[in-house]
Amino acid sequence: RIAWGFPIPLPVDGCRFTTLTHVEDVASMLASVVAQNGPENDNDDRVFNCANDAPLTHLEIVDAVAESLDLDPKAVRDRVIFFYDPLRLEGVKLPSSGGKFPFRMGDFAVSSQKARTKLGWSPAHRLKTDLKDWYARSYRLRRRDASHIDLSWDKAVLEAAANNR
Repeated sequence: RIAWGFPIPLPVDGCRFTTLTHVEDVASMLASVVAQNGPENDNDDRVFNCANDAPLTHLEIVDAVAESLDLDPKAVRDRVIFFYDPLRLEGVKLPSSGGKFPFRMGDFAVSSQKARTKLGWSPAHRLKTDLKDWYARSYRLRRRDASHIDLSWDKAVLEAAANNR
């Protein structure tokens, strides 16, 4: 969305926190659980949170994506961010598809301290570094166009928010 200047609907003021965890970190934590699974381990104690320990606001995520694209984060914020009040959308039928982000309206962050302590696991990835590496290595090289992006959810939120002001 940012690469093509599409509007990005963010709830409230964009300051809700979330954690985004790299798939390799999820896999390594699951492997740690399997490696430690034995009769001496209490099954009631086998639930772990998998997360990086650096929650970011939705605006910080937008900034990180902008930086990975070599764009000025402030200019991107001014150009594409659309804030909306989720409470004003109650009862509005929104598409279930459309790759909506953010996918939670409130803060969402968990601690991986238990996995660190009991499994000796820790996340290896950081979103800002991974975005830059991934974009340069994958997305930019494939020169994808915007035709594959489903914006139905975004458009519905933008329309509903405009009609409910």
